[in-house]
Amino acid sequence: MAAISIFKDIGVALKDTGGAASDYQSVISHLESLLLILQEIEALRSTQQDLSYINAICGQAQVSHETVKAFAQKIARYEKDLGVNARRGFRHGAISKTKWATTVAGKVAKLRQTIESQTIGLKLLLDLHGQ
Repeated sequence: MAAISIFKDIGVALKDTGGAASDYQSVISHLESLLLILQEIEALRSTQQDLSYINAICGQAQVSHETVKAFAQKIARYEKDLGVNARRGFRHGAISKTKWATTVAGKVAKLRQTIESQTIGLKLLLDLHGQ
């Protein structure tokens, strides 16, 4: 049964639309947006009154930023085969598409969980600062 599921995942991954390439491009877009947001948060300036909150907020944003940046660097090697300028077609980038679907997609899910938990902490700090 597991083998059937893997073959199904690979079949979906090889499609040009809705497959591994689309998933990769969506992940990259999300990571780039997240990095920009985190950079803005890291650039917050503090006054003497809110120094501890701003330092905590910036620190948490920096941790998240480093996590996202490291992951983006790891998956950058897929750009050639899965990026927006990649050649299209079933056989182009088949190995990368298969690898993305069978291994990297799971790592993306774990990253999302990590970032979500970090974001909860960041949101809590921002909410406390806003009070």
